[in-house]
Amino acid sequence: MSGPPVVIVNQAFAHTFWPRQDVIGKRIAAVYVGPGHNINSPNLFREVVGVVTDIKQLGLDLPVEPAVYMPYLQDSTNHVFAGLNLFVKTSGDPREVAGAVRAEIYAIRHDQPITSMQTMDDVLLQTLSPRRLSLVLFGSLSHCRYRRSVSTERSFIQAISAFER
Repeated sequence: MSGPPVVIVNQAFAHTFWPRQDVIGKRIAAVYVGPGHNINSPNLFREVVGVVTDIKQLGLDLPVEPAVYMPYLQDSTNHVFAGLNLFVKTSGDPREVAGAVRAEIYAIRHDQPITSMQTMDDVLLQTLSPRRLSLVLFGSLSHCRYRRSVSTERSFIQAISAFER
């Protein structure tokens, strides 16, 4: 571990546990007990050094949950889940800077595997595609049912008109 034990929390965490208070400097005991937990690691109180905007991690239609973020080098899990996501904001086509981003990552750590590079548009498309498919199917079936009910209604009116004659 390098440096004092710290965490960053999201807004939902701050509002839930310290409503209407400045959370910077508050201390919490953040203990991870999942896979890879080092049972010999001390339970440290960590200082809140920042608050980040809430992000939708579980789904766009689900509420944001309180979250705590610890520095990678202070992780007590022995990095069982050593995957990281790097987001790069560009002013042009993101595909044009992919090579430069890859080169910078390799310059920092030459053996760092990069398993996937995607634009945010692609990520959003993947996230929203199941819902979009459901909506398209629902809309198509609704249209078919509407057309069938309209044609059934016309047949019914024609039958009544014929009966009245």
